[in-house]
Amino acid sequence: GGCFFLLSLLLVWVHGRNYKDHRVVEIFVETDEEVTLLNVLQAEKAIDAWSSDSLIVKGGNQVLIHNNHTTFLEKVFGSRMQSWIDDVHERIQEEQRIHREYLSSLEKRETKDWYSTYHPYEELIEYLQDYANNHPELIIKYDVAGKSLEGRDIPIVLITKSSDPAPETMWILGGQHAREWVSPAATIYTMHKLVQSYSTDAKMKSLLQRYQFAFAPIINPDGYVYTWTKDRLWRKNRRPLSSGQYGVDLNRNWGYKWGKH
Repeated sequence: GGCFFLLSLLLVWVHGRNYKDHRVVEIFVETDEEVTLLNVLQAEKAIDAWSSDSLIVKGGNQVLIHNNHTTFLEKVFGSRMQSWIDDVHERIQEEQRIHREYLSSLEKRETKDWYSTYHPYEELIEYLQDYANNHPELIIKYDVAGKSLEGRDIPIVLITKSSDPAPETMWILGGQHAREWVSPAATIYTMHKLVQSYSTDAKMKSLLQRYQFAFAPIINPDGYVYTWTKDRLWRKNRRPLSSGQYGVDLNRNWGYKWGKH
C-alpha cells in the first residue's frame, strides 16, 4: 500500500553513529500493517525501537529517528507521533559534560557524590572492589563471574550475613543492554542501599541473615565499553556474527524456564 511506497523512499537515507539531527518520538501504532512497516524499518536500521525487546508492537513505541525521516512518519501516523527527545546528540553531550565535571572535582579533591554521574567500565570495577573491602560489617566478596568475549571481567559482588555456608542466593543483574547506562548504576545503587540499611532496617537485616545477594551489575562489559568509545546507543554485545555484523542481544539468550525449580 501507500506505506510501503513511502518506505522505499525512506530507506535511501542511511546514517551512522553520529547522532546529530536525531530525535526520539513516541509512535502510537494501531494496525498490523503499521507494526510490519516499522519492524521493516527497524530491520533496515532506518529507525531504532527503544523498547525492552527492541520490537514494535501495537500501542506506544519510543523510536529513534533521523530528522530527515520526520515528514515520512508524520504522513503515516499524523498526530499519533509525538516528540519525546528533541535532540539526542545534545543529551549525549550533556552526559559527557556531567562526567567531565565529576572527574574535575576529583582532581580538585572536592567531595562529589559517586552516584551523580554515569561511569565507564574501569571506574565501575574500581568502585565495586573498594566497596567490598570497605564494609566489614557484612560478609562482602568481590568476585569475577567469568570473562567476556573480549576478555573483560564480568564482576559480581556477593553480600550476606547468613551463618549458612551455602545460603539461598538472590541474583540481581544489570547491564545486559549496553546503552542502558542506568541499569548498572541502578544495580550498584540497590546494592549500596541494601548494605546501608542493614543496621537500621529490621526487614533488610532479616533478609541478609537468611539469603546471599549476588549483584552482577554489568554482564555485557564489551558492549558497555563500546558505548563509551564508539557508539553511545549500541545495544548488544560485541560477538562477531557469520553475516559480518556484530552483536547478540543477551536478554534473548537465557534458557527456557531458566532458574525454575
